[in-house]
Amino acid sequence: ICGDGGSLLICDGCEGEYHLGCLRPALSGVPEGYWECDECLDKRLLKAREYVITESQLYERISSNGKKRKSEEIPNDGNDT
Repeated sequence: ICGDGGSLLICDGCEGEYHLGCLRPALSGVPEGYWECDECLDKRLLKAREYVITESQLYERISSNGKKRKSEEIPNDGNDT
């Protein structure tokens, strides 16, 4: 906390305390509903990134230099014109 005093916004992720004016960009009012600080959002983003890299096949397709695997190739119906 900056030490300036005033009303605080509490992060729903970590319960960190933030002044609306100290956030970048500053907020003009208290957001409705669930709100997370940048640190919590970064953690969720990194967790999602890790999932894509380790668990999904999406990363495998992207990391293969754009080459499609045989199962992803468009079948040829024999009507090439």
